[in-house]
Amino acid sequence: MKKYWREVLLGSIVVLIIIPLIIAYMMSFSLIETDTNNVWIGFWGSYLGAIVGGVISGCVAMYVLVKTLQDNKRMQRREEIIYFCDRLVRKSGEFAQKYQSTFYKMHDYMAYKENLKPSESAFDSYKEFLEPLHSGKIVLYEILQHLEIRKDISLFSTSNAALVTKSVSETYAKFSEMETIVAKAEKMQDIDEEKLISIMEDSLGLLAIYEKELLNKVVD
Repeated sequence: MKKYWREVLLGSIVVLIIIPLIIAYMMSFSLIETDTNNVWIGFWGSYLGAIVGGVISGCVAMYVLVKTLQDNKRMQRREEIIYFCDRLVRKSGEFAQKYQSTFYKMHDYMAYKENLKPSESAFDSYKEFLEPLHSGKIVLYEILQHLEIRKDISLFSTSNAALVTKSVSETYAKFSEMETIVAKAEKMQDIDEEKLISIMEDSLGLLAIYEKELLNKVVD
């Protein structure tokens, strides 16, 4: 409706002003007989009454239509954001579980590596370490793709949108490096575990802030 407001205004002016003026102009030159005043009074009453009634009805119908469309759009925006936030929450929780399992399995493997010669048990422990690591990478990749796809859509734009996308991207890269880091490490002290944990937790924290910002956009 905003797009065609000029056309609507022009049509209203034509119906309410231009047409009556044309008829009045024709009557002033006796192009229309004016002897039957009562007939013309009745005509003008019916004509103007129909116009006023039609305009009022049209305005009411237009208002109801516009209001309905606005409410539907607002509801659609709300549902899209709630669905997206719900997905981010579930994926964030899944990644938190995966990365914690990865660190537990990393400790088990490094214990074998430090205290024992290469053995079947150490190999099995390394495979157990890789399982949550690879699963966590998949979850992080899904989160990153969800953010990347929506980064240029205003509905999902917040003050921290770009920052959280960058953080998840860096976390994905660092988490992917852990396989190489652990494989090269001779002992647990060779791994900067605190820094790795900090990167994971900071990313999860930014995701939580971003989710709250999105939900605040649709809070009535």
